[in-house]
Formats: sequence, structure tokens, C-alpha cells
Amino acid sequence: MDNKRKLGASITLTRKRAVKKRWRKGNSVLPEHSRLEEDLTFQSETLAEFSSEKENDLEISDIQNEDIMGNNSSDESDEYLIEPDIPESTLFAISDGMTYGWTAPYIPYLVSEESHIKTTIYEAEWLETALLLGSFSGLPITIYLVDKIGRKRSLLLASFVVTLAWIAIAFGDRIEYIFVARYFCGMSGNMAFVAAPMYNKSEEAKKSLEYFHPHADINKQMKEISDTIERQENEKGRIQDLVIVDSNRRAILIMTVLNAGQHLCAYTVILMNLHLILEAAGSIYIESSIAAILFAAIMLIAASVASFQIDKYGRKMLLIFSSVLTGICLLAMAIYFHLKTLNYDVLSVSWIPIVSVMVYAAVFKLGVGIVPIVITAEIFPTKLKAIGMTMADAMFIVGETKGKSLDQIQQMLKGGRPDSIII
Repeated sequence: MDNKRKLGASITLTRKRAVKKRWRKGNSVLPEHSRLEEDLTFQSETLAEFSSEKENDLEISDIQNEDIMGNNSSDESDEYLIEPDIPESTLFAISDGMTYGWTAPYIPYLVSEESHIKTTIYEAEWLETALLLGSFSGLPITIYLVDKIGRKRSLLLASFVVTLAWIAIAFGDRIEYIFVARYFCGMSGNMAFVAAPMYNKSEEAKKSLEYFHPHADINKQMKEISDTIERQENEKGRIQDLVIVDSNRRAILIMTVLNAGQHLCAYTVILMNLHLILEAAGSIYIESSIAAILFAAIMLIAASVASFQIDKYGRKMLLIFSSVLTGICLLAMAIYFHLKTLNYDVLSVSWIPIVSVMVYAAVFKLGVGIVPIVITAEIFPTKLKAIGMTMADAMFIVGETKGKSLDQIQQMLKGGRPDSIII
């Protein structure tokens, strides 16, 4: 390493001599041939000075070779480290669904006489609220970790936390332990929701482009994507940019309304209280436990179908279609329960809640349940993805992002509303 420092010092000294020599000439502009001669002289002097230290050069060359080999090894290691763990992301999505749906069958058990943990209705309601409180209060931590330790490490940390939480739920013998576990489930779920859509990999992206655009210039598209991301990553993101920059304000408005719309569509309430809702409906056609299994299966199938259709029909079309049908299903259930509360005989139409819930599961996941997740990864500039996605999850102008690059989406947000609708 001493020889390496000597080499650097020698280069610096030689360059300083050349600079002083030029300044002695009065800092005048030399003719082209004079500057060429001076450059050649400078190079000759440098080579002559270094040729007298062959042994040192060889040692330095060895050091450089070792550094190169080390860098290659490091690159390979880094490539291994940042390899997207898609199965892990998928499993975490399943775990998040389990976290939301856990209260549906478990609350009736906890408030029953057979429960190993005596729980009141009031405490059972807080089991649902604790999850949402964890999601909200974990926002600052999520913003920090996703940008500081990376997306994959954030997912790994969230997986570790949620694993400990499930262990606490399984073996906890006091309701307070369950409260704490649910709180951390919400916090880790929020972190995974933000981190997972940001995953990217060049080879996988190239294969996707070749599949969806078989006749396009793939290398040109990849270069456009890379240049856009590199340009945006060089711009440091600040939380105040969400308010100061007009395009970011539009993006945060879109995502806040979309994420709020998911909860206003009663998804959280239905998923967490499905058993209680079906039991209150008094249906004679199917048991609530079986209906809950069908509900989850339909949602899984609908989400799979939507993932293939979202680029075919566009985000807005699926969102409108899903919103209208979801509203009809909720209206049908509201009318049924209202008539039952007024003591009307609804036994002959007790199938309405079952059918409404099943149709709701399908149409919700076809649009309202999946479009916000897709758009979160598309609508924010690279420098503000973590902050924007997290804040949106914690105000309806929706632009179509189908077939548009990241740069095109940002330009769409910055200029006018030619391709957007208000709902």
C-alpha cells in the first residue's frame, strides 16, 4: 500500500510541475501544435519517471490485480445479496392476509366460555384496532429503514418480527401479549407493503419487456428505464418535496385516496369479522366457517386473474368496474341487515349476504384490492418512493399508467390532466 501511495504522489507531483510550467508562460493560449508538444513532453516525463521504479510498479500491479479480483468477488457477493426473494415476498403477502383474517374465526372463540384467555367484547375489538395502530405508528420507522438498510433487508426484518409475533400469539396466555403481537404484526406488514413493490432486477425486467413488447427495441427501453432511475436517484428526496413539488402532491393525493378507498370499501371490517357477519345474517344455506374458506379462495383466484388482466384492460377500467360492483354488494348487505333489524321476515332471502360476500370477494380483488398496490410502485419518483408510498398508506384523480414508463408517468403528473378522471 506504501508503493501505491508513492505512485499517487508521483503522479500528482508531475502534474503540478506541468501546471507551474504553463503558468510561467503567462497563462497564454498556445497554438495547437505547441499544446500537443507540451502534452507529449508531459507524458514522456511521466513514463520516464515511472520506468525507473519497475519493481515498485510490479508490486503495485499485483496489488491492483488483487483489488480487481476482490472487487469482482465483492460484485458477485453483492449480486447474490440483492437477488430479489420473490417467494419470500409472496409468503409475506399471505402472512399479511392471515394477520388481517385471524380475528374472524378467533374472536368468537376468545369471547366464548371455552377460551383459554378470558376476553371481553371490548378487548376483542381492540385486537382488531391494535393491528391498524401498528401499521400507522410504524410509518416513520418504515421510511427510515427502507432507504437506509435496503428493500430486501427490510423484508427480512419484517419477516423476523412477524414470526416472533405469531409465536407470541400461539403461546401467549394473556390478552396483553396478544395485543403487543398484533401491534407488531401491523408494523411489519406496513414495512413489507412498502418494500415489496420496489424490487427490481435487470434480467427479469428485460425478460418481462421481451414478453410484453416482443417487437420493441428492448435495449433502448432498458436504457431509458436505467437512465431515468439513475437521474432520479441522484436527486436527494426530502419529505417536504411531497408538498412543494406539484407532481408529488398529485401522486400523494392519488395514493392516499386509493388506499383510503380500500378501507372505505369495508374490506378490513369484513375480513376481520367475517364469521360474526355471516352468523348475524342467519343464513341457513352454508356454515360460516365454510363460507370463510370460500371467501379466501375466491379472493386468491380473483387476485391471480387481476394480475394478468391489469395490463390488458388498464388500471382505471378495473378500478371503475370493481368500485361499482363492490358498492352494489355492500348496498345489498346493508339493505338486508336493515330489514332484519326492523324485524322483517328475511329468512327466504337469507342467501343474499352469502352471495354478496362471495361476489364482493371477487370484484374487490379484481380492482380496488390490487390496483393501489400496483400504482404505488409506478407513480412516485425513485427518490421519493419510500416516503410517498408510506405516507399514502397513513388524500380522486387517477391517471392511467398502463403501458407507460416511469419517466412518462412522472411527466404526466407534472403536466395537466389530459389522461385522468375524477371519481
